[in-house]
Amino acid sequence: MKLWLAAAAALALAARAPTPLAAQAPTVVSMPAQHAAPARSDSLARAALSATTARRRVFVDVRTPAEFAGGHLPRAVNLPLADLEQRWPELKAYRRRQIVLYCRSGHRAQLALELVTTHGITNARNGGGYESLSGLLAAAR
Repeated sequence: MKLWLAAAAALALAARAPTPLAAQAPTVVSMPAQHAAPARSDSLARAALSATTARRRVFVDVRTPAEFAGGHLPRAVNLPLADLEQRWPELKAYRRRQIVLYCRSGHRAQLALELVTTHGITNARNGGGYESLSGLLAAAR
């Protein structure tokens, strides 16, 4: 009888014991929308160009000066993401224009967009990557 009680108690304890971490299903955590990966660069570029007019848009390249020197859109302004926290007021000069932020892939442009939006600049959008924008602009000529 004592053996039976001991076995029953051991089974009861085992049933209440937490499942080892390796046996648990992974927890899926969704990222807030503001930190989600940006859509494909081509899609961002198309959306930015269709939402802005050529006469009113200004391209702001948020890549490094070295990347900018390696190639950039005509008449683009270089405002590196690393400097944007201090230099964002420069974008106020374009308050009557449509600001299209771009980088290599659209990721830094998204971070820049989030930063300038927190400072009240609402006329900016993520234009995606340099290659995508350059190709679309060339095709439009």
